[in-house]
Amino acid sequence: MLRRFWITVALGTLTAAAPAGARDLASYAPEEISALQRRLTDAGCYTGAIDGRRNEALARAVGSCPDQEPVLRIETGMHSGLPGPIGVDAACTVLATGAADKTVRLWSMPDGKPIETLRLPVGAGNFGKIYATALSNDGRYVAAGGWDAARDKGQRYGIYLFDRVARTMRRIGDFDNVIDSLAFSRDGRRIVAGLGRDNGIRVLDVATGRELMADKDYKDDTYGVLFDAAGTLYATSSDGFIRRYDAAMKRTHKIKAPDGPQPAMLAIDPTGRRLAVGYDETVGFSMLDAATLQPLAKADIGDVKSGTLYTAAWSSDGRFVMTGGRTGNPKILRALGPDGRKVGNDRTVQAGTILDLKTCGDKIAYIAADPTFGTIAADGKVSVLQMQRGMDARNKLRDAFTVSPDGRSVRFGLGYSDTNPILFDLDAGGISDAPNKIPTHLTADITGLKVDKWEDEYETSIGGKKLELDSYERARSLAVRPDRSGFALGTGWALRAYDAKGTLRWRQQVPATTWGVNMAQEGRIMVAAHADGTIRWYRWSDGKELLALFIDVPTRRWVAWTPTGYYTASAGGEDLIGWHVNRGWNQLADFFPAARFRDRFNRPDVVAKVLDTLDEDQAVVAANAVAKRKPDNAVSIETQLPPVISVVPPAGGTNFTGQELTLEYELRSPSGLPVTGIDVLIDGRAGDSTRGIARTDGKPIDTGKGRITVTLPQRDVEVSLIARAGDKTSEPARVKLAYAGQKQDPAALLKPKLYVLAVGVAKYQDSSVEPLGLPGKDASDFAKAMLAQKGGIYGDVVVRSLIDGDATRDGIVEGLEWLEKQVTSRDIGMIFLAGHGYLDNAGAFWFLPVDASISKLRSRGINKEDIRSTLSRLAGKAVLFLDACHAAGVSADKTRGSVDINGVVNELAASENGVVVFGSSTGKELSIENAAWGNGAFTKAVIEGIAEGKADLLKNGVITLSELDVYVAERVKVLTDGRQHPVMSKPGTIPDFSIAIQKR
Repeated sequence: MLRRFWITVALGTLTAAAPAGARDLASYAPEEISALQRRLTDAGCYTGAIDGRRNEALARAVGSCPDQEPVLRIETGMHSGLPGPIGVDAACTVLATGAADKTVRLWSMPDGKPIETLRLPVGAGNFGKIYATALSNDGRYVAAGGWDAARDKGQRYGIYLFDRVARTMRRIGDFDNVIDSLAFSRDGRRIVAGLGRDNGIRVLDVATGRELMADKDYKDDTYGVLFDAAGTLYATSSDGFIRRYDAAMKRTHKIKAPDGPQPAMLAIDPTGRRLAVGYDETVGFSMLDAATLQPLAKADIGDVKSGTLYTAAWSSDGRFVMTGGRTGNPKILRALGPDGRKVGNDRTVQAGTILDLKTCGDKIAYIAADPTFGTIAADGKVSVLQMQRGMDARNKLRDAFTVSPDGRSVRFGLGYSDTNPILFDLDAGGISDAPNKIPTHLTADITGLKVDKWEDEYETSIGGKKLELDSYERARSLAVRPDRSGFALGTGWALRAYDAKGTLRWRQQVPATTWGVNMAQEGRIMVAAHADGTIRWYRWSDGKELLALFIDVPTRRWVAWTPTGYYTASAGGEDLIGWHVNRGWNQLADFFPAARFRDRFNRPDVVAKVLDTLDEDQAVVAANAVAKRKPDNAVSIETQLPPVISVVPPAGGTNFTGQELTLEYELRSPSGLPVTGIDVLIDGRAGDSTRGIARTDGKPIDTGKGRITVTLPQRDVEVSLIARAGDKTSEPARVKLAYAGQKQDPAALLKPKLYVLAVGVAKYQDSSVEPLGLPGKDASDFAKAMLAQKGGIYGDVVVRSLIDGDATRDGIVEGLEWLEKQVTSRDIGMIFLAGHGYLDNAGAFWFLPVDASISKLRSRGINKEDIRSTLSRLAGKAVLFLDACHAAGVSADKTRGSVDINGVVNELAASENGVVVFGSSTGKELSIENAAWGNGAFTKAVIEGIAEGKADLLKNGVITLSELDVYVAERVKVLTDGRQHPVMSKPGTIPDFSIAIQKR
């Protein structure tokens, strides 16, 4: 059975997993104990003293509350695990989804844009996986359930109920097994839960959580539950029966499903007279009388020979019911009329198994296993709203998954098997297209030992000896060691190592199915491809994970990290991972993107060494020795969590008419760090007219609810609040406000001024710094291009150029000071830097002025902090063009750089800095210049895009940041034959804005 198999897989994972490795309180330092006491007090589990001392009350709280240790998780803005049934409100304005990645997500409809992510308590292994979600008709309540993390603490299973208006969460119910399905009554007053195994259904009162009805007369899982408009309840179970309950919740009918042994999802037509039922494990579909459960019509599905028609949803007018499941490739969706006859042509969806369908206004919403979701219109048009973000790990076998002998580069397809192949190179710090096989790469040996039935099989053997696998555990991939002393077997939920005789050496639980595995370093390392979209490196000796990689396929952003959390990332990639921190059972968990701990964990040097040492601790020691950096593992994350701030929706709505608006906020400091300030950003920038909060008396800002007054421009804006605790900053709390006034201040209509500081250095006074060819001309040409924008979107353009001999350290510092003084809140400040960049042993970035000295960087170099502080303090918008990855070349194409620019871009483009950054290349790529172009590739593309208007991709006469980004990326790729990949990174708080117009 489709759903049953997946749940059973989860059960198998749990029973075979090692116990959660929670720390013993005896290992906590006093400051860690204090932080834990604070968080458990906030969670409602602890009422004792916050004194940094262990005590019995604290031990009891740890045993009863959700695990408080931070958990590193992938975050893409979309699910990365198998989704469950969805919920949608009656007006089709909100969609709720939940998945095995342990998140619930809300999306606006019908556009599918994200609203928010709800993070429930999680635990180790399967604890916290979401199997079902539901949304009340009015969109107020979100319900989610599955493998409740409370079970890990000796409690029973419950439903998590989130109130979108009150912004509160409750856990209700007390069940014996996992929750497979959920549904609200039409009036939102009751909720039904279908439970796993033979536990039947429960109906609860939403307001009180009180159990109203229980029917335990079930013999298997309950995957379909549904209320009709009159309050009648229907349920299907894998025990083969369909049940009906009247509005008083008394069972009136129980019938054997007429079209298959395992009835699945349900749908009731708008009249309430017809019940449609899908099936699992067979091609079946039923049209039943809703009052009697007797068949009304035979479904026209005789031509569907394989798969399933698992789910169903009626059109809003009742003209047809849509069904789909695991049928067809691409998957088909079939419309059937009330008489069972096929209506129109089948719709096709490029997606995995269709898991749920819901009526959504005049459309039908669907979700697929990929995960992907979208809508189907009445005319059959399919609109994909959100797609799978990670790679498709399926069939990463043979030539579809190859590694270098040292394991430091991997070639694989971002799509199924080897579709859309790319190369990840750890040393180069980036990914690149790899359409051709790489001769030096290794393909997994699958013939060195006689391992049989390993490809999508349950009965794997070696030399006739059956390997011991768990129930329902299916082998998916194989790699034999070069010396044939053993082999690795990837399965549905594990990576296993065996000796040559088939004796198990170890078993490592993995995050998702192991669809590919390979060997490197003469078998010392295994590299595996998993269904959660990750590539992971494991140590052969004991199966310990060494490194993980995730690529966000649509954007090509990526991050690679060690188990402790040390990472290296592309521009914009570091927030693809972050730390989930539980609170209480009735509280949403916190999530802190990796960028919040950048200073500690952004360690490309550690990541680079872990495949050499094959031990993370040794890699940290080795990297620290080179960087002359003190160990930082004495301070735990739990004691250094940043503040958390949220904006309370304005009581009067989000429209404003005046120049000032008072916002209410809620502020917490999970680790107890004193909050020292609250910054206010307008469209991502601090500006010179906003009012933040800063204490000058040394006292912290009070946590809890507070109010802050902001001055607003007379236009629609997004306001962001960022709380600071020393050098720790919160994620921005954002609220969009719409200007509803009648008149604008005439000053607001004035065109902004553009101030440009253009710096280019080709020849250096220090002979040890190799000369370059074109940076000076690049800076001059960029300045000319921007000067030509005067009279367009800019009322004036003022440029300060520092070329070669003028680009001294003092000259650049004075230029930075000039820029900061000139830019007002209505203006834009730009910095263009072309020349040598340098990373010191500690990983700090320096731009080299003409009088730079590598041995005296503090006094003769421009530090990244000089650039960051200037740009972040500008009153107006701030844009940086950085072409500072330079090293001298010897060919006609000169190359600029082996500096890893990713970390520099990520820090400068952080939300708290508010800077838009265009970088000439990614990772350690070389930035290329050629005399025939007259510029470096990056600058040439930028100038073409702006001065020649080629970046006006929408042909509307205006060039935006995003348009320039797309044009420059594609143009540089062509100019350099794919050797250079520019990047643009901007904070999410900054909207796309116009940077130039096309001059005609």
